Amino acid sequence: MEKTFLLETHFHTQEVSPCGKMPAADGLRQYIEKGYNGVVVTDHFCEVVLGKKGDRSWEEVAEYFLRGYRAAKEYGDRNGITVYLGMETRTPGNEDDILVYGISPAFIFGNPWLYLESAAVLRSVADANGLFVAQAHPFRSMCQRINPLYLDGIEIINGNPRHNSHNELAKEWAEKHNLRPLAGSDYHEKDDLSGYGVLLERRPDSERELAQWFLQGEYELSVR
Repeated sequence: MEKTFLLETHFHTQEVSPCGKMPAADGLRQYIEKGYNGVVVTDHFCEVVLGKKGDRSWEEVAEYFLRGYRAAKEYGDRNGITVYLGMETRTPGNEDDILVYGISPAFIFGNPWLYLESAAVLRSVADANGLFVAQAHPFRSMCQRINPLYLDGIEIINGNPRHNSHNELAKEWAEKHNLRPLAGSDYHEKDDLSGYGVLLERRPDSERELAQWFLQGEYELSVR
């Protein structure tokens, strides 16, 4: 079956990510004009954005993190573009970003301070919850490669125009370690909509179904 559902896999909002320069609704408006069918909101889920343990309650942290997703979903529901919840997290003490798919608001509330745990703990949580875990832009200058045993995939095409992500090296790494490849715009501001993403046979019914399709490789990369 032809894959026609075009999905952005890497999207930040001004509501949550300090580096995000566009409100969720304004960003989604661009995606509708570009012909996308869906967007995964992957705001930053890490200590530098959400704070240390004890700064505020986990409920407050979770509510703050979900602001971008909720704003995007409200706009998407009214304007015919599907919005899914994801995250871009990292483990303490590094800048090695990890994209996680298959989560829900209930997952966020039910896994307090997950961003303070190791990659090994994240792998265990992902396995228990059917999540798909992929390193974002693994060959940027500030990043180190995460142990492939903790990953399902890596982003081999990152479209952010302000960084050299060395996508060709990421593609080689994915092939070497048998990791599922992903493509995404890494959207932060108006000029970041690259046309990258993935193509699916139909609209996933949930974040969990999307993660399962990623795990099974039931998608194609979009590089239009």
